[in-house]
Amino acid sequence: MIFIFIFFATIYLLHIIVRPFKKSSSVKGKIKEFLLSFLAFIALLYASFMWLWGFNYLRIPIEDTMQFSARPILAKDLKSKLIERLPELVEARSRIANATTAALDTAFIPDHLEHTIRESVRSMLMSVGYPANSRAQGRFLPAGTLLRIKTAGIYFPFVGESNIDAGLHPLQYSETLAHEFAHAYGFGDEGTCSFVAYLSLKNAADPFVHYSLLLSYWRTLARNYLKYNIKDYQAFRKTLPLEIIADLESINANRKKYPAWFPRSRNIMYDSYLKAQGIEEGLQNYNRVIMLVEGFENQK
Repeated sequence: MIFIFIFFATIYLLHIIVRPFKKSSSVKGKIKEFLLSFLAFIALLYASFMWLWGFNYLRIPIEDTMQFSARPILAKDLKSKLIERLPELVEARSRIANATTAALDTAFIPDHLEHTIRESVRSMLMSVGYPANSRAQGRFLPAGTLLRIKTAGIYFPFVGESNIDAGLHPLQYSETLAHEFAHAYGFGDEGTCSFVAYLSLKNAADPFVHYSLLLSYWRTLARNYLKYNIKDYQAFRKTLPLEIIADLESINANRKKYPAWFPRSRNIMYDSYLKAQGIEEGLQNYNRVIMLVEGFENQK
């Protein structure tokens, strides 16, 4: 549906570009009519976006609704979190049937993944009092469509679809799809969507989905610790079990297949967009999931 929307939007845009120049008015009049039509088109898109979904950026923080405190995690504590969660990660992987020390691939993806993830997200949200009655759709976009702009998934409110890039590693499907479903059910904050994905899948019945979620969160902790102490993380990484290293290396190798186009420009634009929507920390908002997860699990 996203491509159908873009097709018709493009046709209409071409129409308002060509239409003024078919008339017999002056060049100044043609340019004026084009500019007014174009601005009206942009205004319509913006207003529609805000009413369909954009105002969700202003909703009450999930930690207030669920009544727990989300506090920043000190950089020096990140390694202890990595160590604490490693046994659970290894144990979760060991429950996947036919898994060896080789990296997991598409052969391990369970049937009806979209349905499983969507129902997990819906069930979790309704259990804590959020409405999630609609049946959001999850779709794959062609490999590289999103990854080349440094994005794994996108919720497109004009057609109500949660889209993820087909070029993602299979171990990234579950968390990314759950994250985009969280957007579909009304959350704008990126960290919150990752938190919803975490709560929805952390007790997943399917071993592959469960492990995928735990690995995703472990990698989030690792990326943040890497920024703090790259040498120590690299030394620590070498001590990990062979099967975990294999999965990490497989994900990294897969990502290199789709180098980003204009990554700095994308970061600047998306950072500005998030700040314009009231997300003061901009791109750093993605890391808020750590505050939420640790705050929720340590509230007692």
